[in-house]
Amino acid sequence: MKLSSAYLAERLRERYDVLTCENISGEDAYFRPFLQTRDVAPARGRVCIVTGTYLKQRQSTIQVQKAKYNWDDVLVILTESDQTEEFRKELSGPYIMLNPNISASDVINTVQRIFDRCDDWVEQLNALVLRSGSIQRALKLSADMVGNPLVVMGIDFTLTAESKGNNPNQGVRLFNDEMVNLEYMNAYIQDETYKKSLESEVPMLLPAFINGCRMISMNLWTKGEPTHRVVVLETQKKLTEGDKCLVAQLASYLEYIILHEPSFQEKDDLDDVCRLIVTDRTADYLTMSNRLAALGWSPRQDYLCLVLQTAGGDKEHTTGTICKYLKKQFPHSSSFQVRQEIICFFNLSKTGQTVEEIETELIYFIRDSYLKAGYSRSMTGHMNLRRQYLQAKIALEVGSRKKPYVWIHRFDQMVLPYLMEQTTKELPATMVCHENLLELKKLDENHHSEYMLTLRTYLEQNLNATQTANELFIHRSTFLYRLEKIKSVLQSTLEDPDEIFYLNLSLRLLEMEEKEV
Repeated sequence: MKLSSAYLAERLRERYDVLTCENISGEDAYFRPFLQTRDVAPARGRVCIVTGTYLKQRQSTIQVQKAKYNWDDVLVILTESDQTEEFRKELSGPYIMLNPNISASDVINTVQRIFDRCDDWVEQLNALVLRSGSIQRALKLSADMVGNPLVVMGIDFTLTAESKGNNPNQGVRLFNDEMVNLEYMNAYIQDETYKKSLESEVPMLLPAFINGCRMISMNLWTKGEPTHRVVVLETQKKLTEGDKCLVAQLASYLEYIILHEPSFQEKDDLDDVCRLIVTDRTADYLTMSNRLAALGWSPRQDYLCLVLQTAGGDKEHTTGTICKYLKKQFPHSSSFQVRQEIICFFNLSKTGQTVEEIETELIYFIRDSYLKAGYSRSMTGHMNLRRQYLQAKIALEVGSRKKPYVWIHRFDQMVLPYLMEQTTKELPATMVCHENLLELKKLDENHHSEYMLTLRTYLEQNLNATQTANELFIHRSTFLYRLEKIKSVLQSTLEDPDEIFYLNLSLRLLEMEEKEV
């Protein structure tokens, strides 16, 4: 997992003499450390150990090259050097300066052990989730890690689960004593800090003056709405900024459990209607349209369909996370799973976004999540929703075969290959193409001529003899000789528009068949 600069700074203070910390936060996140040994750009999003040896080498390099690097997205830990003033001026991001007598190798080992402990905790949570474990068990696994009692409650302050602390105090009564619950709830509702926390997507530290102890609170989101919150109570040790990254990590697992545990699941009418439209071919479209209209999706609005598949086969815990992400990013959407597909309908009129804007917003999510995507066309009304799903499905299936190295496929880009595949679905290309074209192809094979190439180029140049000769790099008279031979073999004057279309299609079908052999 990633750890915040505040959490790492607090753990380092427990072992080392920390001289100074700057720009430390409980809401940033960094990967495991590396030792900066050469004058190259630092790895972004990582913890970077910087020593005096590196700074000396870097100074000599800068004098020659006049080059400096961007350290904004890096957590820098300075050690084995007291010559850091000039370097620190470059740092606008967080950094931790240790006593220069502390060994860099010891620091890197310590930081690795900090990450190891956190990763062990995350692995336990992963195992719990895969076993369909409960919220209660997740809190029990996390209480020692956080060092304080944990509580999950509804937005209405009703207790859902708690991890019993060794020294419970008045603060816990907010959640488990019905006599005082309403009193505390009313006090919190009037508090400005609490009001700000209602829509927050990050952990927030709430004051102690209401229930006698401070607490870190983070909302748990279900289907795009905050339905619960996880709370850490300051009853055993002082809460710090560093605790926030642990709470945020725990919250992601609790959200998954709430989304999938039967006792928490609520019927999502919008998802149900859209799922019926996709899966039930006998569903009455007028009824479905009325149900959608009752949910605020008008038949006069514009819609887009997206079909997603995981690149390596779907995993049970991945689907819910993807659907949750899509709903959170696009409130006016419906996301659900059907077999191995994740289907999402976007109400473009309500989101106020174009197809291109939605595609742009999702492009990195699709790539980084190892997904493959198919987009439909934008269409108006409810009667086309199933057809849009089929468009997106076709785009994904045909695109994955034709261009397996591409992550995202649009129906408009795949419609021609799809039509050609449908043409040869029952009969091969050689049996549906222009019959005399096969004779022309055979003539090329036997005599090493270029009649097929000449015909293809002639059709591509819109029957313009001069342009065709130029494209083939031959004399115009040579082309005209070939053209007469082609007409003779095809038994055609090449003047009928329908026949020209048929020849164009036949050439494409034969090319497609050759590529697939």
